[in-house]
Amino acid sequence: DDLQAARSYDPWTRYGESKMANLLHAKEITRRYLGSGEGKGGVVAVSLHPGNIAETDLKRNAEVSSFLLAFLGLLANPRGLWAVITSPHKNTAQGVSTTLLAALTPTPEPGGYYSDCQVETSAVHPAASDADLARRLWEASEAAVAGK
Repeated sequence: DDLQAARSYDPWTRYGESKMANLLHAKEITRRYLGSGEGKGGVVAVSLHPGNIAETDLKRNAEVSSFLLAFLGLLANPRGLWAVITSPHKNTAQGVSTTLLAALTPTPEPGGYYSDCQVETSAVHPAASDADLARRLWEASEAAVAGK
């Protein structure tokens, strides 16, 4: 509803929403372009999580307050907090392995979400499978690109 963050902006919330958008776009691209026939080119799209890469600058522009809010949010969500605590950090080579697997596998999972070099299903938010949400996001993206 608020793709431009006109009503509110929290960097970590928007980061999470951008990751959800990646999952939804992969599913919608696959729905629209997988297979044969008019307008279809056998395109398979996937999304992935490379892992917690310690060697990135992802946090360089974040304010201390956003880290505090993220931490407080995790405290309110024990399952999420446990996932963050137990998730091992990866170096760049380890992080790129899932990307390479998804890009080079001869039989990718159409619309699949890859994590730790495998298709992940258990940790994916239910909204990531919402076909109507994926379609609406696609249409909103088309309108944004067209300047509407």
